[in-house]
Amino acid sequence: MSVPTVAQALPAFVRWAQANLATSTVYAYQRYVTQFVVDVGDMPLDQLTPSVVKTWSQRWHPLQAMQRFASWATFEARLISTNPLARLQLPATFGRTRVLSEPQLASLLRASSLPFRQLLLALRETIGRPQELRGVRWHEVRQVGGVEADLSSLPTGQCYIACRTYKGKKRRRTPAAFRVIVISRRLGRLLVRLAQRGVEPGDCIFRNTRGRPWSANAVRCAMRRLRLRVGLGADLSGEKVVAYTLRHTQATLLVRRGVRDRLLAEVMGHTSPRMTQRYVHLVPEDLAGAIRKLERR
Repeated sequence: MSVPTVAQALPAFVRWAQANLATSTVYAYQRYVTQFVVDVGDMPLDQLTPSVVKTWSQRWHPLQAMQRFASWATFEARLISTNPLARLQLPATFGRTRVLSEPQLASLLRASSLPFRQLLLALRETIGRPQELRGVRWHEVRQVGGVEADLSSLPTGQCYIACRTYKGKKRRRTPAAFRVIVISRRLGRLLVRLAQRGVEPGDCIFRNTRGRPWSANAVRCAMRRLRLRVGLGADLSGEKVVAYTLRHTQATLLVRRGVRDRLLAEVMGHTSPRMTQRYVHLVPEDLAGAIRKLERR
């Protein structure tokens, strides 16, 4: 029995990914594996080697996609007996460390289109993940007691989003539980203005200029145009400002204001405070402030 080629196995891999992985992950995997076939050419799965793949790309995401594809072909689909990319070494990655200053954040908000500004404001106010807020719907907006929120309750600070789809859900002790995203008074006032235009319970709250729910790619493109508009380039380490930067910025701000690790982890939707520490990026001035408090004692 002949071994299938990469192109022959790809449709089955996509079907499996659609049933088990997030939509954005499926899109990325399909795009990278397809690009491999276009650039390198089709070949039997057992002829894939780390050398071939690394000659094609040195970037983490394309290499990881090919590694996951080969792993699926070996263990889930059993198309080959040995994973040919098991020893593929992925390049080292460095987590995001960039934090926006207040003037930088203000300039981004001022220069953004109204629909994108609404999404950015929601990211700033909730410290939520972009993928969570892109998909949140009106029927998920609740008030204390679990009942659906009405317009008068939204600006009170007593409402929240009962997010059903979020990262790390499977690692929770109770995977069926929703994640609470608190609605601040400022965000509540924004939701009132949006709701007054007439909405259906199943509608996504945040929509782009065409009235459609934001996709991951649309957010990336909007942020890229916004960076160019305000002249906000990469920092000294090459890190660019993205939508996720607002999450890092606000988490750092809460730590500066004394929010405890355990509470911050709950606000951010983390299962452990250790994960939250990756989002906190204090500067020397913060450390000097801590020493000054010690001196006052």
